Amino acid sequence: MIDLEKVKGYDSLTARRKEIFKEVFVRHNACYENPKNKKLMTPVKVENDEHGVKVTFKNKGWLHYYTNGTWG
Repeated sequence: MIDLEKVKGYDSLTARRKEIFKEVFVRHNACYENPKNKKLMTPVKVENDEHGVKVTFKNKGWLHYYTNGTWG
């Protein structure tokens, strides 16, 4: 499992956004059964944004982790 506190930008997240990032990542990551897909969806950067947390992944894609606990 990845150490989410070492993801680039983690230290700049607010305390609440850190909680959102950790909680949503666990649920989001559980959706991937294939280890290759899990690896591609490894967070490499996070940012505070108006929706919650913008998460950029190893595959260069990104998602919002919303304050209501969902992602998209």
